Formats: sequence, C-alpha cells, structure tokens
Amino acid sequence: MADPRVGELGGAPSLAPVILYASAAGGVTATAVFVTGLHLTDRDWGSSGLPLVISYAVALCAMLVIAVLSTVARWRFGLGRGGSAGHWVHVFVPIFLTVLVPLAVAFGGPVRDRWETSAWWAVAALCVHLGLALGAARQLSGPVRVGAVLGVVALLVAVVGVERISQFRWRVNDFRALDVPLVVPEIPGFDVTHAYPGRPGVRQLFLLLAERPDRPYEGRHVYVTVGRSQPANLPYPGLCWNRGEDRFMSDDTHVTLCLAEDRFELTMSPGPSDWSLEPLLRQITYRPVSARQLARLPGTDSGDTGPWAPD
Repeated sequence: MADPRVGELGGAPSLAPVILYASAAGGVTATAVFVTGLHLTDRDWGSSGLPLVISYAVALCAMLVIAVLSTVARWRFGLGRGGSAGHWVHVFVPIFLTVLVPLAVAFGGPVRDRWETSAWWAVAALCVHLGLALGAARQLSGPVRVGAVLGVVALLVAVVGVERISQFRWRVNDFRALDVPLVVPEIPGFDVTHAYPGRPGVRQLFLLLAERPDRPYEGRHVYVTVGRSQPANLPYPGLCWNRGEDRFMSDDTHVTLCLAEDRFELTMSPGPSDWSLEPLLRQITYRPVSARQLARLPGTDSGDTGPWAPD
C-alpha cells in the first residue's frame, strides 16, 4: 500500500505540502532577517565584529528551527523521500542571507528607514524559500522551475534597487524633519556644493559653499549651519535670541545671520582659517530652498575637516 503522505508523481509529495513547508521555513527566516535588520541595518560592519556575531547567532537559531520543521515535514508529508533531499536546502538559507543582506544593504546606500528596509528584505527572504521550493519541485516543468529560480535572483536585485531609489525620498524626509528654516546663504563668488540633514539628535542643517564647486575642498570654502538659537536662560545663549541686529561677526571668522523666523540663526565659518568673511559681511544674504533641492545635493565627504559626520 502506498504511503498516504506521498503523492502519485514518482514518489514525490504533492505540491501543496512543499509550498506549506517552504512558507513555514520562509516565515522563520523572514522573522530573523526583519528582527536582525531593525537592530543592525547600516551599522559599521568594518569597525566592529559584534553585528556579525549577532547576525550569525540569529541565523543559527533560525537554521535550528527550520531543521526541526524539515524533520516534521519529512515525517508528516514525506518530503525528501524517493531519493530527494531538496527540502534540506531551506535550512541553509538563513546563513546565506546573513552574508548577502549586509553586502546588499551596503551597496544600496545609507539606510534612513530601518523598518522599510528590513521589511523588504524579510519579504525577499520568504520569496527565496518559495522560489527554491518551486525550483526543486519535480511536479513542475523545467522552464517553470528555472523561472522560479531566476525570479528569486531578480527579486534580490530588485530589493537593492528599491533601496537605492529610496535614497532621494529618505533624504527629502530628513531635511523636512529638521524643523529649521531651509535656507542657503548667498555669498558672492561661492556656490553651495553639499548639504547634510544633521546628525542623530542634532536638528541642524549643514551646508558647504565653495569657490571651486568642482573641487570644493581645494580652494576657499565656507561651512554653514542653520539651527535654533540657544535660549537666553542658558549659560551660552544664542546671538539671535534677543537680537538687536540681524548679523554678527565674531573674531573676524564666524558670521551669524539672524533669520526672519524668530530665534533661528545661520552661522558661517571660513575654511581654511587664513581668510576672513569680514569684507563680505554686508553682501551676504540668504534665500529659501526646498527639501527636494537640498536632497539633490551630495552629502558631505569632508571626513574630519568639517563639522559634519560623513553622509
């Protein structure tokens, strides 16, 4: 008598148990990828081994759970009988994605929405299991099986592409979330070359203006910050909190403009330090810009030479 858990196609189980098992294994891997991504996305994998250790620990736990599911699937549905051990490949998917996902995230660009990026990779993880299940299913024709595998590859590439496309949208949202006036100073002979939407916990707009936009750090340039003026009751109150003028010069280097919006200030400092903005003080103005205009500018790449963290 034939085993009721095994289908009629040459000892191969029916397709429904195969998909059910792949979905269960995919759910385990997707959960592991999502949870790990929320904590580790966009961390510096080169300077610390801790993210890698955590990722591998989570991956090993997921592999153990999928191995148990594989054993149950073999007992309950007959998966792997008839000389096929294709169901065991699902056990190794978590460790494969542990290597792939950080590399793909790094190629996709800086992550500003960990929830979105982690969710995309969780969906991709689930689809990897389903694609592998369909690719190994002897019930399907050869072209369908090949198409399933190619579809998985295309999906992984697409997730990287989605992250890269999302960079501009995330960057626009970063500038909008600053809650400071979005303005650019107008300094004769200088053009704005870089924009950076603050650092974590710092609501300031950072800009770089240069005389030579093609090589902004090789000539004279100006570092700019736009932020809220410190209240008068603090030890070092901002110049624009109770202003009597609209601009200030300190030590012939820093220039501060008090913006039309109450208690916000635009501060400029020249670089290198062997020249002064004082001759241009009365010629400096500013103009409003949109978050989209700022987002089109590159982030800062000045390393330690300016007041920014690299974008």
